[in-house]
Amino acid sequence: MVLLRKKHRLNKDNYIGTNVYSVTIASDLRKYVFTSKKVIDEHVRVLNQACEKYKFDVIVYCFMPDHLHLLLQGRHSNSHLVNFIKNYKQITGHGYKAGYPAPFMAKKFL
Repeated sequence: MVLLRKKHRLNKDNYIGTNVYSVTIASDLRKYVFTSKKVIDEHVRVLNQACEKYKFDVIVYCFMPDHLHLLLQGRHSNSHLVNFIKNYKQITGHGYKAGYPAPFMAKKFL
């Protein structure tokens, strides 16, 4: 029996514009990485930078030990969620690469 994964992505056009998105980003292998104020403060700083660059507002965020929940809204017709998330993960990944021998964030997000 072959199990098929449920496709949880929308059409690519749905990730551009002034839509509201609920996003979950997990740490790699669900490691507990969001356990200190210092780490969380740095992630909030990077989120704010990404918001300015990609024209998003964070409506609310919630850091759990091994993942992050975001409720985002695009501010402009060309706000691009996938680029926003890629930028956030790239910056936070490089920032922690020296301290973590394995990847910091999981490759996919929901």
